Amino acid sequence: MPLIEIHTAAVRSKAEKQKLMTAARNAVCEAFAVETAAATVWLREYAPEDVLSSSGAECLTQYVIHCFSGRSQRQKEKLFSLLYEYLRAIREDVSEFQVTIEETPLENWGLYGGQSAAALREGAGQN
Repeated sequence: MPLIEIHTAAVRSKAEKQKLMTAARNAVCEAFAVETAAATVWLREYAPEDVLSSSGAECLTQYVIHCFSGRSQRQKEKLFSLLYEYLRAIREDVSEFQVTIEETPLENWGLYGGQSAAALREGAGQN
């Protein structure tokens, strides 16, 4: 159940934004072996004057992948590789993109009416 945030300057076309979101969802789902429907993607835009980038990139874009803890280093490396591969198909220069994975323990992720993911997993194992 990954949640994907994309933070970018508001200079992108509607079509490019859709491609950026699709690339992220596809890379995460493939790398982490989850169903496409399980991933949620948000794209947040910022006015160019509201972004100060140390890299000097005109349009810095930050991907933040929120997921349950426990992904292997191999899965994370696959995610990075796939996402940059998909981004290169959209833009030749991918130096403006950065990716961060934020892992949350199952007991710290509340779902479905107030249960933790850990409790849901335990309940599923008992059935």
